[in-house]
Amino acid sequence: MLSDGGAEKGALNLDISPADAQVYVDGVYVGLVSSFDAWPNYLWLPKGTYDILFYKEGFKTLARQLTIYPGQVIALADRLEPGPSVRPDIG
Repeated sequence: MLSDGGAEKGALNLDISPADAQVYVDGVYVGLVSSFDAWPNYLWLPKGTYDILFYKEGFKTLARQLTIYPGQVIALADRLEPGPSVRPDIG
């Protein structure tokens, strides 16, 4: 799932605060926000629709559903709000 891009992939450029929030793609942990916040370290994904979740203890969990197309880079900027966190169910 993670790579350095390519013709068959699109990417997410994450500008999510706090930068040490965990990133989950379709329920699978892929790393911290700070790992995917600038070229060339985007979150590269094959074409498809994904459930993206950002989790950090002490903050409300943020969930987005995004469709990725080859060659597209989606800039995603947001801020987790303080509050009760919902730990992702990891299968």
